[in-house]
Amino acid sequence: MDEDFLNLSKLFSATRSVVRVPDLDPKFKIGILASKQDHCLVDLLHRWQEGRLPVEITCVISNHERGPNTHVIRFLERNNIPYHYLNTTKENKREGEMLELVLDTDFLVLARYM
Repeated sequence: MDEDFLNLSKLFSATRSVVRVPDLDPKFKIGILASKQDHCLVDLLHRWQEGRLPVEITCVISNHERGPNTHVIRFLERNNIPYHYLNTTKENKREGEMLELVLDTDFLVLARYM
């Protein structure tokens, strides 16, 4: 098997190879940055719930406040996904606070975040 991977890497002039086994490998950790419009966030959450988005969602951060009884907030609470509202302005993007919230995150996904 090692020889097969070596031949394959030579074929593509690869200097590094990574083999991922989806059912055994740890899932990537993502944070989602969401805007006021819910449709992109809801689509991601439904794909995750159905298993079509095989990741661990570490948090959802939004620059628009959502009421405590909205369908998105209830979904996040049921699934133990932290929600953070950061009131951002043109002058204060609050990037430092965002970076603190996503320390244990591999990727950030923008769900219409503006």
